[in-house]
Amino acid sequence: MFGVLLGLTFALFLLGIIVSVLVSGFFLWVALKIVGEDRGILEAGIANIVASFISIVAMVVTSLLILFAPISPLVAFFVYIYVLKSILNISFIKAIIVAIIACAVFLIVMTIAGIVLSISFPAYHIHHFGKLAF
Repeated sequence: MFGVLLGLTFALFLLGIIVSVLVSGFFLWVALKIVGEDRGILEAGIANIVASFISIVAMVVTSLLILFAPISPLVAFFVYIYVLKSILNISFIKAIIVAIIACAVFLIVMTIAGIVLSISFPAYHIHHFGKLAF
């Protein structure tokens, strides 16, 4: 029983990793298509995950150094851009543009999803002191 539960947990963990790579890859893929680069969703997703992990390490290291702590987010951003540039074989300027466009595409998609979900599932149940108000 424990082995089955452990296997199911591991399978769900792997599914979560695959979904996170594909979803993050989708936004970078759209941005790369807008810029004119032809890459796959999986390649863009793996590049995004690797660049994110390396930039997190760079931010942790620079935040531990007292003099560099105020600029550690900026250092992490430039490390992210550099790693993205290196993995996807694009220029530094294109990598910056791709990151900005991917953020804009994410914002647009989440705004549309929020509007659709707020119309589809309106907030009828507003809790006020434990009671439902209609």
